[in-house]
Amino acid sequence: EVNALGPLLHRGWEAKRRMTDGATSNSELDEMYERAVKAGCLGGKIAGAGGGGFFLLVVPSDKRQAVRNALSSLKEMPFRLERGGSRVVLNMQRY
Repeated sequence: EVNALGPLLHRGWEAKRRMTDGATSNSELDEMYERAVKAGCLGGKIAGAGGGGFFLLVVPSDKRQAVRNALSSLKEMPFRLERGGSRVVLNMQRY
């Protein structure tokens, strides 16, 4: 069940915050994450690198609008989980 993933991600978030000295997050990201949790997010993580990363959040369907409202300054990127795993959708590599 996907909702079981949320608490695991939340524990991972907390563990990384204890183990690193600001290398994985900052006060602004921490505040955004806390707003999401208060609005009903079950857990999440930061994905990507540098200044162009993403929050991956697990949110029950009945709490999604509240989380959207809490993070209204951010852009939402919907996605779906695929049973077959990841696939390359576009590869612009030149040979």
